[in-house]
Amino acid sequence: MSHSKHTKKGYSIHIEKWHRSAKQYINTCSICGCRGYDPVIEDKDFKDHVTRAELIRTLPRMETDEYGRCCDCARIQDGH
Repeated sequence: MSHSKHTKKGYSIHIEKWHRSAKQYINTCSICGCRGYDPVIEDKDFKDHVTRAELIRTLPRMETDEYGRCCDCARIQDGH
């Protein structure tokens, strides 16, 4: 069996095993637990191109507010 049949969506062996420092660029919503990459990696000054490519390929873009909430949870909680 190929490696891809053993991996789940949002999982990267590069990030989980080989380059664990890349986890600092993964945002997790404090309410719903959704995960996504931090938009800061899209900056042209971001040096690690392999990590950027792996995060963009594996996870969706996700911004969090000062409380650690994703935009959907923040909108629901703020009543907008």
